[in-house]
Amino acid sequence: MKKFILDTGEAELGSASSSLLAPMSPEEFFREQWDRSPIFGDGPAGRFDSIMNQRDFVAALFDAKLGSPNLRYLQKSVGNRAESLDYFLRRKAAWTEPQQMDQLARELHKGTIVYVAIESAVASVAAFCRSLLPDFKCPISTNAYFSAGLDASAFDAHFDPQDTFILQLEGEKEWRLWESDRVPNPISGYPDPKSITPPALPADETILMTPGDLLYVPRGSWHWPRSLDDKPSLHLTLTLVMPRPVDILLWLTHEMSKETDFRAALPFSKHQQGASDIRTAIGRAMDYISSKLSSPQAAAIHSDKRGDDACHAPRRFAPGPVRAAAAATPRRRTR
Repeated sequence: MKKFILDTGEAELGSASSSLLAPMSPEEFFREQWDRSPIFGDGPAGRFDSIMNQRDFVAALFDAKLGSPNLRYLQKSVGNRAESLDYFLRRKAAWTEPQQMDQLARELHKGTIVYVAIESAVASVAAFCRSLLPDFKCPISTNAYFSAGLDASAFDAHFDPQDTFILQLEGEKEWRLWESDRVPNPISGYPDPKSITPPALPADETILMTPGDLLYVPRGSWHWPRSLDDKPSLHLTLTLVMPRPVDILLWLTHEMSKETDFRAALPFSKHQQGASDIRTAIGRAMDYISSKLSSPQAAAIHSDKRGDDACHAPRRFAPGPVRAAAAATPRRRTR
């Protein structure tokens, strides 16, 4: 893992990745770190205030309906199963709707609120996602995680099928990371997480993130975030879904399905009309695929299929199936 001191200035919307990673340049990041190994940037408190601060989160949270599909609640006692925040709160005895953040934190009791796609509610987050597009050229979505309580965690040890940046806004959170056990090139559902043995503790790296810190976790890298005390913690997770060869096949399937001829049954049976033309039918399909792959659309399939606003990745709040690791005493980072 590469560790470095971030520049002391706030991350600016206009300069995007250059400002986010400074003094590391985007060129150095993509050449040496992207899709290879985690990085940790030690930054000053308030560095991400222009993107989102706790006041922005509180406003977005209490402006939303507690039953909103964008709000989820996760707790280990219910097996990390996501449920509606409204449903969780209403199940509690003597429930009253929280009006302030400290009251909500008490109600959580070692759980985590996930605000899915918070860029839809906070304009500055949406603007920051858009400003990253020139460098990353892929859909970007942002979830906010608010945890309260000792050992509060949305998930145990797990890996994600997408690359993520974590921006710590308030409070502290410990992150355990394993570099030696990385799962190569995962996508959603593949490989099956149940077929993979999670890595053992201690982790290869254990860091303590405080306000202003930045963490990059490549897809397939096992990690385990958790709170260390009862104080609330708030961070943003930026999810980046780069196009992959399998996406090209999915796009081609979608495009071919629009064509009447390619929805016809192939004449495999000798009794079908045109049974001798099976090679011709397959040849037409291959010619169509070849023409599509050389078209301008192919170069932009990942953003095209989601419309003009490429700031929104698929609306997933969770990184996929999670696997528990055995408990152990972690190493602490000295600040």
